[in-house]
Amino acid sequence: MGSRELILTIGAIVIFSLTTLSINRLTLGNSEATINQQIELYALNLAQRFIEEGKTRAFDETTIANTPASMPAAFGTPPLTHGVSESYPSFDDVDDFNGLTLTEATPVGQMQVNVAVNYVSEANLDSVVNPTKTFYKKMTVTVTSDALAIPVRSEYVFAYQKNF
Repeated sequence: MGSRELILTIGAIVIFSLTTLSINRLTLGNSEATINQQIELYALNLAQRFIEEGKTRAFDETTIANTPASMPAAFGTPPLTHGVSESYPSFDDVDDFNGLTLTEATPVGQMQVNVAVNYVSEANLDSVVNPTKTFYKKMTVTVTSDALAIPVRSEYVFAYQKNF
């Protein structure tokens, strides 16, 4: 084999190696993206679980016995929280979730859940109006994890049905 064939063979090996490295880099990038999406999906499902739990609870402690409230003044006073005798998962109204912090084990690792519940303005549901009471409470669930690049946040506004 002459030097010409040797140079061509070495060139072909270099080109093949570079192509293989590029394909491996793309495959690794796609795998990382898929894993990150799965972690984010678990975090979003976890946040949504707490919102769905809140939907099964009364709007306020005063409305548990189906006693209608015609004015927001009848509702609990901020800061909203659970009673001394209440603990998760036995909350009976939405604002009991306020301040809830716990760690959940998921198939993708430990995730920390933080829940905040606040009164919000009827005109602007993003505007917290504590200590003013309104017919609207917003639950914000934030899920964090070492595996998440940024926290996952899910929100839901609970509205009290005025029956008067």
